[in-house]
Amino acid sequence: MGMTTAPVNAWFLAWVALAPLWVLVIQQEKYLDKFLLGLVWGIGYHGVALFWITGIHPMTWLGVPWLASVAIALFCWIFITLWGAILVAIWAYLFGVLIPTSFSGKIFSFARVLLGITLWCCLEKIWSLGSLWWTSLSLTQSNYNLVILHLSQLSGPITVTAAIITVNALIGEAFIQAKSQGNSENFQSIKFWKKQNNSDKLNLFFKPSLFIINYSLFIIHYSFFLPVATLLFFHIVGFSLYNIPLNPDSETALKVGIIQGNIPNEIKLNSTGWYRAVEGYTTGYKKLADQKVDAVLTPETALPFLWTNQNNRRFLSFYQAILDKKVVAWVGGYGKQDNNLTNSLFTIDNTGEIFSRYDKIKLVPLGEFIPFNEILGKLIDRLSPLDPHLVPGKTD
Repeated sequence: MGMTTAPVNAWFLAWVALAPLWVLVIQQEKYLDKFLLGLVWGIGYHGVALFWITGIHPMTWLGVPWLASVAIALFCWIFITLWGAILVAIWAYLFGVLIPTSFSGKIFSFARVLLGITLWCCLEKIWSLGSLWWTSLSLTQSNYNLVILHLSQLSGPITVTAAIITVNALIGEAFIQAKSQGNSENFQSIKFWKKQNNSDKLNLFFKPSLFIINYSLFIIHYSFFLPVATLLFFHIVGFSLYNIPLNPDSETALKVGIIQGNIPNEIKLNSTGWYRAVEGYTTGYKKLADQKVDAVLTPETALPFLWTNQNNRRFLSFYQAILDKKVVAWVGGYGKQDNNLTNSLFTIDNTGEIFSRYDKIKLVPLGEFIPFNEILGKLIDRLSPLDPHLVPGKTD
C-alpha cells in the first residue's frame, strides 16, 4: 500500500493491497496476532507514505546542529508512522473480536464486509479530528485517479476510503470463498505456507481451487466478479460526477493568475528571502495585471509579513503595485489573533484595503505548529522559526 503514494504513485495497488490483511486477520485465531498483523501492515503503509517528513533535515538553517537535526527528523517520522499504524492495529483487533467465528454462508460474509468498512471509516474519522492525520486511504488515489477522487463530492474523502475498503473486502471474501469451496475444514485451518524438505524455509503455495484450469486457460472463480463489478461501479459513479461542470455558465468565469515564488526554506525567513519574495511576486503581479486577469493569487505565506498592520504593507513594492494596477489580489501572509499569528489569505481590493480574510484552520503539524506541545514542545520546538506560534483560525 505504501507504493500507492509518492514517489511511486502506483495508485491502482490500493484496490488490492488491503485484501491480504483482510484474509489473514480473519484466519488468525489469537487476538494478539490480529493486532500485530494490523500494526505491521500499518507501519508498512504509513512508514513509506510519510517518509517525506524526513525531508525536514537538515535544519541547520534554523540553527539546529546536524546530528540533532537527524534525530528530530527520525523521531518525527517514527512517531507519526506509529500514530497511523495504531489505527490499523486497532481496526484489525476490533474486526477480529466482532466477526462471527463461523465462516460459512453469504450472510456472515456480508456482515464482515459491512463491519470492516464501518470500523475503518469510524476510526479514520476519529483520527482526522487530531493534528497528525495525513495518510487516509483516500490519499492513495491523489492526484492521479481523478474519477475516484470525485466521489468526495458525495461525503468527503471518507467516501473514497469506503470505496477502497469495499473492493478490498470483496476481494478478500472472494478469496476465502474460493479457498473454502469443496473443503469441509474450517477456513482457519487452511495453511498458506508449508515447510519444504524438513527445512525451516517457508514456501508460499496456493491450492488449485482458486483457479479452474481448462485447456491451459485460467478461469477466475465466479466470486471474484463481484469486486470487479463493484470497482467498475465506483468508477462509473465517479466519472459521472467528474463530468458535471462546476460552473455551467462560462460567461461568469473568473480569469485568475497564479504566482509561484519558489523561495527555498533556507532563505525564506531571512532578509534575503524576504527581498527575493517581494520582488518576485511584485514582478509576477505586474505581468499578470498587464494580461487583464480578474485577480491574482499567491501561495500561503508567500509574503511572510503581518498584513493586518498597515505600516508593514504600505512600504512593500507588491502593495504599491496593487495600488497602481488596481487588480484584486489574494495574498498569503500572517494575521494576528490575540498574541499569536495566523496563516491567513487576505483579499486586497483595488484600493489597497483588506476586503476579507481567511485564517487557515488545519495547520501542518511540525511545520506550522508543534503537536502535543506540552510533551514534545521542549524536544522539537526548534522546528518552528516563529517566536509566537501559529494558531488555527476559527470556524465561525
